[in-house]
Formats: sequence, C-alpha cells, structure tokens
Amino acid sequence: MKLKEEFKYLKYFYDGYYNQSYDDTLDDRFIDFKDLENDWWIQKLREDISKLEHVFIHEDIEKWNEIEALVHEDSLRYLPYSFGEEFIKTAKRQLF
Repeated sequence: MKLKEEFKYLKYFYDGYYNQSYDDTLDDRFIDFKDLENDWWIQKLREDISKLEHVFIHEDIEKWNEIEALVHEDSLRYLPYSFGEEFIKTAKRQLF
C-alpha cells in the first residue's frame, strides 16, 4: 500500500488542522477536528493514529521519516520521531 493512501487521514489532519498557520496547542487541534468532522472521519484518523503508533513502537525510523515527509508536504509542520510519543498520546487522549 502506498504511504499516501495508508496515512491519508493523518495527512488530512496535518493539512487542515495542524498546519504551520496554527499556534495553539495540539490538544486544541484534535478537539477542533473532533468537533468539526463527522464520526467516519474521526474513526479513520483513529485508525491512522493506531498505524502510526505501530510504526513508533517498532522503531521503524525509515518509515517514520517517510510519514514525516508526507505530512510536511502541505502543512509545513514536522513530525519528528522524538515527538512521536507525545503526538500519539495527545491524539489518543482527545480522539479515543
């Protein structure tokens, strides 16, 4: 499966909700997503977060770097591996 399809909803979140133009907290971005999107989109983002967590836990740095490049394309925000645990915990706290 192509990475762009595999993490389509994570990319959508970054492009639309967590892009460079926002200065507020990641928690706020997930809350906005949850408040504004329908249940189907929320579920799809949860699935992408679970896949991201799998990559993080297995320390697949090469794939993580590819995911980071994907989300950075339009959002101009980074997702470094060192931020992975915090990002995943925040997402799970707000979306699950």
